[in-house]
Amino acid sequence: MAVKKILKILNIFMINLTFILLVLIAGFAGCGKNTDGEPEPGNTGLLPEETFNNPSEPEPDIIKKNIMDIPVEDNADGGRCGDGFVFVYNGVNVYMGDYIENILTEMGPPTDYYESESCTSEGMMQTYCYGGGLEIASSAKTESDGYRIFMVSLTDDINSTAEGLYIGQTADDMIKIYGTEYEEIFGCYKYVKNGAGLSFDVDGDIITCITYNLINV
Repeated sequence: MAVKKILKILNIFMINLTFILLVLIAGFAGCGKNTDGEPEPGNTGLLPEETFNNPSEPEPDIIKKNIMDIPVEDNADGGRCGDGFVFVYNGVNVYMGDYIENILTEMGPPTDYYESESCTSEGMMQTYCYGGGLEIASSAKTESDGYRIFMVSLTDDINSTAEGLYIGQTADDMIKIYGTEYEEIFGCYKYVKNGAGLSFDVDGDIITCITYNLINV
């Protein structure tokens, strides 16, 4: 009788032990998940490589680069853009990249002049102001370099481009003269020709500013 009682007690103990083990196994299997079967916060269920290289994630949109950032090959004629856009003032051809000293005598005395640190390269910048909202800026990377024209700005309708477009005309007038091969960024329409840029700021449909510039100063 004593042996039977001992065997009965052992049998009950084994059953209880088996039940406890099953409960523990089930608890470990459910670790890291909530009641909805979704990963716990902070646990993506992905390896680090999968987190950053998930093929299902869309690639970010490529930001359209300003046409000023597009590299342009160096021009002949010592850096002067002889075949690019050229501004004409009282019969004087103002080429982007040309030495400013080549035109100063023909341009006549400016109404204003100032020097400052260049905003486009190392070194200094010279700005010559003339009547009719005309400014011509030149820069030199070092003191030994000559000053080259890198920008011409028109802010008045007295002066016009060599092709006859002036401030106050419309974007349609611009397209009739220069065509549709432009880059448009926030109301600024820019054409590029052989290293020289020609930009038109448009407010609504009216041209408010005209700018020539040297690409990759």
